[in-house]
Amino acid sequence: GFAAQGLRVHSYINEMSEQERSDRTVARLSGVPFSRVHSRTMDVNQYQQVVGCLSDMKVGLTECAGWTAHDIARHIRWNRWDVAGVDIIHEIAHREERDLAEIAQTLRAAAKQANCALVACVHLNDNRVTTPQRPLPVLRDVRGSGMLVRGADIVLLVHRDDDQDGVPQPEGVLLAAKIRNGQPNAMGVVFDAEHMRFLPRERRP
Repeated sequence: GFAAQGLRVHSYINEMSEQERSDRTVARLSGVPFSRVHSRTMDVNQYQQVVGCLSDMKVGLTECAGWTAHDIARHIRWNRWDVAGVDIIHEIAHREERDLAEIAQTLRAAAKQANCALVACVHLNDNRVTTPQRPLPVLRDVRGSGMLVRGADIVLLVHRDDDQDGVPQPEGVLLAAKIRNGQPNAMGVVFDAEHMRFLPRERRP
């Protein structure tokens, strides 16, 4: 969405491979099911849909497994992106949870120096789940919440409902748990597994 507005967008990924992340983007843009894109089992029409959407893929990707926060920060400052994404903060090398404060501070400082909007994905605490059905997340569920939430302008939490056996269901909620100078709010969403995306609930495919 940012790239479609002409902004220079770059994503630093340390959990998925560049191919898997690209395949998800292709599935969203082309409308071809992710399973077909990822397994390279597209028919002729689907292949043409994929080729037709490639010019719209304007987000750069850097696999940064093993990079430190300073490595990522240096790359952001050098390239001066308009928007930079880091996925996932908790996968950046650190010894203790309190080290996350330095990681967050290093990345925020680089984004500020580069006049860049920073979007960072984080993990939730595992010990918040004590029943088969996961509860709705809250701010304190962010792992290292005090260190990561405090400096963020906006915190979005994505939740998928579970059935009685703990199996994730398509329906869920997007929670804007923190909005600096605004009010928290929520929106019902549904997970479109074919195209690896969340949609407003009323737009369920």
